[in-house]
Amino acid sequence: MTLPIGIEILLDGALLFLISFGIFNERHGMKIKDSLLALYFTLSCTVSRLSVSISMNTAPLLSMEKQGYEIVPAPSLILFLFLILIVIIINSLWFKKDAVYTLFGTMAVFSIFIIVREMFILLFYGLGTADNSWNPVICRIGSVLLLCAVLFTPFFKWIQDKLNDGLLPVKLLIGNTMVLLCALLVFLDFDATKTTDQLLFLSVTIAAILLINLLFGAYAQKRSAEIKRVTMLEQYIPVIEELITQVRARQHEFNNRLLAISAAAQTADNLEQAQAEIAELTTGLQLDISEKSLLGCDSKIIAGMIFSKMKYAEMKKIMVISNITAPLKGRAIRELDVVEIVGILIDNAIEASNAGDTIYIKIEHSDDGLSVLVSNPYMMQSATDFVRMFRRGFSTKGENDTRGHGLANVKAIVDRYRGKIITRNETVHHQNYVTIGVIFP
Repeated sequence: MTLPIGIEILLDGALLFLISFGIFNERHGMKIKDSLLALYFTLSCTVSRLSVSISMNTAPLLSMEKQGYEIVPAPSLILFLFLILIVIIINSLWFKKDAVYTLFGTMAVFSIFIIVREMFILLFYGLGTADNSWNPVICRIGSVLLLCAVLFTPFFKWIQDKLNDGLLPVKLLIGNTMVLLCALLVFLDFDATKTTDQLLFLSVTIAAILLINLLFGAYAQKRSAEIKRVTMLEQYIPVIEELITQVRARQHEFNNRLLAISAAAQTADNLEQAQAEIAELTTGLQLDISEKSLLGCDSKIIAGMIFSKMKYAEMKKIMVISNITAPLKGRAIRELDVVEIVGILIDNAIEASNAGDTIYIKIEHSDDGLSVLVSNPYMMQSATDFVRMFRRGFSTKGENDTRGHGLANVKAIVDRYRGKIITRNETVHHQNYVTIGVIFP
């Protein structure tokens, strides 16, 4: 095996690893054991390059093919489909996702692989460097460096969210893109040198595929939001209706108390007696601040979600007091994003609290915009502690693959709207409270 071929195989394996890791991995950062995954992909690319020469007079001879691997690590459609099958098996065993996610996730891996590789091939071949023997290596290095940079963007997280939603438009988008790209490979006969002759056609085709992806992605995003909203309506509207029913049931008690107050005022012998009887009758008549704020909230989904969290906290003997004074509809931030943020902040506060504690939720309009704050009793935190909380994978119960994604998701939403994270220590009733919240302009 010559040096350029060995480098090409390593870079192909690295590119497959980076894309698969970005689409399938939901942990925080890479682990040492993930290097094994890169090795598996490299071995797969090595196997696809093997050629067996059989002669009557000599033993079978293994060799490495050089031509036909510039675009993908396979020189024909059959071998390419076989390579896809191998990668599907590797991703399934390594990441342990369900079959649908693994299938369409792997198709997305190869779609990105081909598009990125073709972009660099078009760039270098279009510059007239087709005769450079190191051109395939340079294209691969550029592809790997680009994907390394993309790993630090929300791009792969967005793909993960779409695949987790499992929407039909997303599956159609990935499937159609893969079919189009395979047809393109067959058209080029897996030969990058034909790129020069079809430069304009390939540029237009790749641009069209990217445009279709953007349009389908926007539609899938909108459809996903609609489904989530319907799901939340079904989940939380009955909850807030339960609160309304409770208040209406107490209305009869209110009416009876009012009649009793009127009778007490008319039958009392003196003013002091009337005041005492009326004070006794009015005890417990008022709605508490949480009930008032929830009933006055203009978003029934958010009100229902908060009320359900309050009921859950009651089971743990934790009191939740909410104070909502700002309108939540008609703002730049989506209602679903507010629900996710408030839900995560309350869940974290409940998890960090003990029986007998009180959690405070405050949603108000400040000078900087919409302010959402959740406070719970906890030991004093330093600035470094607060920063660490928003790191993906961090949890007060230890870092692992399933915890520590909530506040990282909050930060991602806030960054998307160019808002601000609020963290501070406060003293409430001689006890330290940790306040975590957000401000949206």
